[in-house]
Amino acid sequence: TQTSHSNRNHNHISLQKPQLPLHHRDAPCSASRQPRCFCCCSTSAPASASTGDVAASVGAIAASAGSSAASSTPALVASFCGTFIQRRHFGITDGPFRHIKPRPIREAILSKKKHFNEVLVMADGRKLMETAQEVLSKPEGTFPTAFWEVLAKRSIQSMHLLNPWELAMLARAFDKHNVELPPRLDVYLPILHQVETQKELPGLAILVLMEVLPRRVAQNQANIPDFLRTLGRRSANVMYELSAAHAIRILEALSLANIKDVALCSRVARKVGVQLEVPGALSLQDISAAASSFAHQGHRDLDLLKNIAESTGAICESLGRSEATTQAAQNVHDALLKLGIDEIPSSLTSALASAQPA
Repeated sequence: TQTSHSNRNHNHISLQKPQLPLHHRDAPCSASRQPRCFCCCSTSAPASASTGDVAASVGAIAASAGSSAASSTPALVASFCGTFIQRRHFGITDGPFRHIKPRPIREAILSKKKHFNEVLVMADGRKLMETAQEVLSKPEGTFPTAFWEVLAKRSIQSMHLLNPWELAMLARAFDKHNVELPPRLDVYLPILHQVETQKELPGLAILVLMEVLPRRVAQNQANIPDFLRTLGRRSANVMYELSAAHAIRILEALSLANIKDVALCSRVARKVGVQLEVPGALSLQDISAAASSFAHQGHRDLDLLKNIAESTGAICESLGRSEATTQAAQNVHDALLKLGIDEIPSSLTSALASAQPA
């Protein structure tokens, strides 16, 4: 019996087990007829056994084993009573749910997205264009100087990301409000340099750039005549994108800079000649500007100039006498004389005669 008991594998503490008395090993329990040994017998103890009985038995065993075993009586009790005392383990849950905040804090703090690109100081290209469009939609509005400084600084930093039309839109926004900024925040010169690197330029972008940049960029900062001459040649390739009025304004910008472009002038002349046949297609100011530009370019097309003079006289007669009609008729008359055309249509001369004071 001792051999069979000693060969069994038990999960006890590493302590030499004392030899049990013979009466303790062999005496059966009167209630269940099972051995009373709770440490060496494989059969489980009765459910009615109390922890106090177990502790008393273990104390007796430790007393018979000597002082070394008696000093470790609490460890023996904890080991031997494993089947009676339910051990409770404590720990933490170190998982993904540990760092989740409560719902109110999570909704108020964690769920908020920080759109830094919606702030002008860190704006992207889309935000810059939205701001420029808002500024253009309020030509009479007043914006603080700090706003223009931040917009100029961010525009210079993002200049390489903008396409030609966005560059023209940005230049028009600053020019419309006549913004005065320090030289380090000048946006016109960076726009000019960026436009020079573009491979394709839309027609309307060329129109805006030719009207704004020559007035805003100093002559000692860039070669403005070469820049305008390049834009004029490139506008001839996208003439289908421009209306007759826009083409006249481009030709007028070249004429004001004393630049002659024969190819561009001939294309604009054909476009203007077609539009003159449509009543109301061109305004009186457009016709007057076209005549002055053709005279400066030296474009002497008799049929076209005759149609321009007749259209000017008819419009002046329909609008009546005013300062605008008088100035337009005089510009057309001077353009015809500059080109050496002596035969002035009667409608134009009558318009000039009626405009003169009696």
